[in-house]
Order: sequence, then structure tokens, then C-alpha cells
Amino acid sequence: MPQRDVARATGATTAGTVVPDLVPDGAPAPGPVGPAGVVPASVAPAGGVAQTVAPASVAPAGVPPTSAPVTAENKPEPVPDARAAARAGLAAGRSPSLWWVCTALVGVLVVTFAAGATQGALVLAAVLAVSAVARAVLRPGPVALTVRSRVLDTAVLAGLAAGVGALSQLIPSL
Repeated sequence: MPQRDVARATGATTAGTVVPDLVPDGAPAPGPVGPAGVVPASVAPAGGVAQTVAPASVAPAGVPPTSAPVTAENKPEPVPDARAAARAGLAAGRSPSLWWVCTALVGVLVVTFAAGATQGALVLAAVLAVSAVARAVLRPGPVALTVRSRVLDTAVLAGLAAGVGALSQLIPSL
């Protein structure tokens, strides 16, 4: 692609001319920037094509600057690390509690198809009750059962066990 087409496509111009706002406010400039956001010709890349940036302190008319000094009150949240999340996912995949839960759910499906929906629901209620006890007793909590606080997880699992068990007996099976 000829250089003028590259310059037209990227919004870049030859050294010494001003192009407004090619980089968002607060972003670092792509190199030394002279007055009024002009990249000096002495630092322009080979071929004479340079991108220029308006100074970060200059905001368009009527728009307040977006960057404020960082204090304890407006401290930005940390960016999650994708590698750390991937490592945690791999470590969780090796957790025996996930395999126990998957095995229990397969057992629930087998009982449901072999004996009926009522018996399958009772087995599911039993699995939920055992899970509630495991979450309440085991320290640290099983990875597959740890979502919020210990008390909340145990209450939700026990409530689901009671609800599924009761509904399995109240609703007529099809």
C-alpha cells in the first residue's frame, strides 16, 4: 500500500502538521511531542509519516478534563490478570470436589431415568443436603461448593434440598 494511502487510512500525516486527538486523553504520546501536539520532523519515522497527538492537558471546548489525580477515594479498580484466572481454573479442574459433584449429578440422572422423576428428585435433594453439610463442616470449603460466605452457601444448599425434597412429594409425577 503506498504511503499516502497508509497515512489516509490511519489518519497520520507528514511530520510538522497537527492532527487532533489520535490518542485518547490520558494515553501516553507515541514519542516526543512538541508544542501544540506536533511531532518534530527530527523524530518522525522513516518515510516521513508521523502521528501527532493533542496535549493531554487540552480538552475540547466545554468538556472538563477526564483525568483526575488518583486519591484513596477514586482509586481505580485493579485489572484482573487473565493468566491468574486461567491458572485458578486449571487448579479448580483438579479439585476432587468438582468430580464428586459431577458424579453425584450423573447418579441423579441415572436414578431419574431408571426409577422415575420422584425418586430422582429425592436423590437430588439428598445430594444437596450432603453438599450443605460438607460446606458447613469442611475447612477449607470444597471448591465446587464455595460461592459466597459459609453461612450463605450452607443456607442456600439446605433450602434447595428442602424445597426439592418437598416438591418431589407434592407434585404428582408424570
